[in-house]
Amino acid sequence: MFRFPIFLMLMALIMPAQGQTLAQTESELRRWVTNEGRRDRCVTNGVTLVHAAPMLLEPRAVFVALVSQEGCGGGNNWGSNLQVYVRQGQGFRALPMTMGRSHPDVAERIRMLDGNTILVEGLGYGPDDGRCCPTQRRRAAYTVMDGRVSPMPLPPR
Repeated sequence: MFRFPIFLMLMALIMPAQGQTLAQTESELRRWVTNEGRRDRCVTNGVTLVHAAPMLLEPRAVFVALVSQEGCGGGNNWGSNLQVYVRQGQGFRALPMTMGRSHPDVAERIRMLDGNTILVEGLGYGPDDGRCCPTQRRRAAYTVMDGRVSPMPLPPR
């Protein structure tokens, strides 16, 4: 009976951060990801915040983002992928993630389907694809629960 108002009060306390707009939170997350990436010699090309709120099975504010980086570890590598963070101290902490079998090698789009499902769409490498050019369309769905990002069955199109 009182669960719904308590949930709204909790959301008001942590959405997206104390008094911040979504754009301010995205900017803060971008700075944090860029600074963290420099430790591994990564160049961060973009951070697009998709979701900044609690999820049904994770009561803390969850920050779902499409992150594009290249050159990590000094190699000739690049990619864009799903990253899920929670606040920790003055920054963020990436949640551990178990990749689904159909997870795209290069994410193009991430969206929230409901209060609990993250859909990742993009490209994966086929058997004859060069490193430059993945061609296989892929989709994967995830949920956040108990501080982990886990695969879940794909919803129908």
